[in-house]
Order: sequence, then structure tokens, then C-alpha cells
Amino acid sequence: MTRLLLALTLGAASVAAAPAPGDARDDLAINHIYETVAAAVAANSGETIAGAFADDAVVMDPRPSPPAAGEAFRATVVAMAARLKAEGVGVSAQYRIERRIRSGELAIDTGYRRQAMTRPGAAEPMVQYNKFLVVARRQRDGRWKILRDASLPASKEAWDGAVRAPGLKFDE
Repeated sequence: MTRLLLALTLGAASVAAAPAPGDARDDLAINHIYETVAAAVAANSGETIAGAFADDAVVMDPRPSPPAAGEAFRATVVAMAARLKAEGVGVSAQYRIERRIRSGELAIDTGYRRQAMTRPGAAEPMVQYNKFLVVARRQRDGRWKILRDASLPASKEAWDGAVRAPGLKFDE
């Protein structure tokens, strides 16, 4: 009887933990945020980068400044992209998402970003690695946007050691 109860409990738990049919579509849609940002970074398009964030997004990065939010965040991103474009700086971003938790209209990602900046005349790009925690929220129109973004410095070793998870963005 105990074995039967245990088997039924484990069976019920595995059914409850099974992905819902929409999960793969949601993963693709959430992954698309990172693809959009990477393409916008490569084009130095501040408007497109800012468009990947919800209107009430809050961004915390390693700089000692306060978190950036709302229109102040958008203005900073647009101005920075315009400056980099005017200076001829090439930028690329890659992402490796290791974990994602979804609950209702929210998704929480943990992962790494590799960003390379190449200034005109530079022999090698300057490469930065960050680890991050991103909270995305499904918008009323069904699209996902970044609601919260917190990042800290990471290392090449951490980037290289990131573990691929099925269905999650993982740039090579």
C-alpha cells in the first residue's frame, strides 16, 4: 500500500511538473527578447534596445549609480547607442540562459552575457562578461518584455562553463 501511494504521488508530481503545451512557444518568445537586443546592439539602435524593456522596467548594473528606470533608462540607452554609432564603435552581445522559471505572466532567467566592443583602429575588441537575473513579463499584446534586469561582472571561465538548457537561448 505504501509503495502504491508513493507511486501515485510521484506520478501526480511528474504530471504536475510536465510542461504545458504553450511552454515551448513562451520559451521561444522569451528567447526572442535576447535576439532582439543582440540585433539592436549590433546596429547601435537604442530605440530597439529600449523597446525590449517594459515601460516600468528597472535596470541595475555594476556601476555605482542608482538603478535606471522608465524614461531615464530609455534616454540613457538611446544616447549611449547614438554616441557609439557616431564614434564608429562596433558592439556585439551574446547570451547564454541557464535557467528559467515561469509563473503566470512572469519569467525569471539566470544566465550570462558576453559583450564585445570594437573601436575604430583597435586590433582586438574589449570583451565584458556579466552574469544576470532578468525578469520578463508578458504584455497585454502577448509579447514578452524585460521588467527587471540586474547584472554583475562575470568571467570568461563562467561564460565558458555555462550549461545549456533545452529550449533556452544559448549562443555559441
